[in-house]
Amino acid sequence: MNVRITKKFTFEAGHALYNYDGKCKNLHGHSYQLYVTVIGTPITDTTNPKCGMVLDFGDLKQIVQREIIEVFDHAIAFNAHTPHAALADELIAQGHRVIKLPYQPTSENMVVDFAMRIQKQLPPHVKVHTMRLHETENSYAEWNLADNTPLFGLITTTLADKKGIIFDLDGVLVDTAKYHYLAWKAIAAEFNFNLTPTLNEQLKGVGREDSLRKILQWAGHNLSAEDFESTATRKNELYLQHINHIGEAELLPGVKNFLQVLKAEGKKIALGSASKNARLVLERTGILPYFDVIVDGTIVSKPKPHPEVFLRAAEGLALKPEECCVFEDAPAGVQAAKAAAMAVIGVGSKHSLPEADEVIEGF
Repeated sequence: MNVRITKKFTFEAGHALYNYDGKCKNLHGHSYQLYVTVIGTPITDTTNPKCGMVLDFGDLKQIVQREIIEVFDHAIAFNAHTPHAALADELIAQGHRVIKLPYQPTSENMVVDFAMRIQKQLPPHVKVHTMRLHETENSYAEWNLADNTPLFGLITTTLADKKGIIFDLDGVLVDTAKYHYLAWKAIAAEFNFNLTPTLNEQLKGVGREDSLRKILQWAGHNLSAEDFESTATRKNELYLQHINHIGEAELLPGVKNFLQVLKAEGKKIALGSASKNARLVLERTGILPYFDVIVDGTIVSKPKPHPEVFLRAAEGLALKPEECCVFEDAPAGVQAAKAAAMAVIGVGSKHSLPEADEVIEGF
């Protein structure tokens, strides 16, 4: 039988929200109230001095004090990925207590960060159930376990011992795979071939040249080296026409929040994609600052399922393959991660990604 226990904490902290369109863009402070609720089964061992408790309130107090209160109380928080970083450095030089965070210091982002910090310190039988952070008496942000089970489970279990996280791009982080399909479908039509969505699945994670070779093979056509190169270039031009006006709306649900959490957890993040336009897509969707390394089709010579792209990403992060985990949505990408001796989490369905170590529907 699970039981929840809750403890209230308070701390004073200041922050400023860079580029915000309201008063909170200015440096200001809050008297924060934090309600921490954990859930677990009461201890039944009668020889244990904590028998009958889910977690001693004193132990919970020590954890929250150490991980949050002592860090944030009477400190000023800034987003390290904005020009506010320079202001933070200036204040630090003057002896002020400043925190440079890998995210915008809103109550929403802070409460997610707090949940992750606390969970890492709890015993195995106890989970964070709810974190509620009040900026004022009437305004608060709440993190709930039931709303975040896939994300929370990944961070606290599968990814706990991984130092580097490597993402594929299309179909994992962004919804631009549809634009690749439209561009390839137009190219295939030039050879009187109908590229169906089913056949297009075989092109996911495959480089531009190899994708064109597959289409030509299906269509029963051959091209000279010059025509082959011009056709591949034309496909890219069609794709660029589609993505020229993309923005953050093209990010798949939960992606930005997941990247923020990974950064807060101290993970190194890399991109491992066959796309030659990867950097442009990351920039247009606003997530480029989260990536420490970008390995894409302009760098690698061997397409997935060859492991080159992921091995190069690990090398760029200065990590061993076994210290990394890959997120992939294509069978070729899963095979590439396996060949690189890395853990791989599939994004999609277990039916389509049977070789993945674990499969999630999304973030």
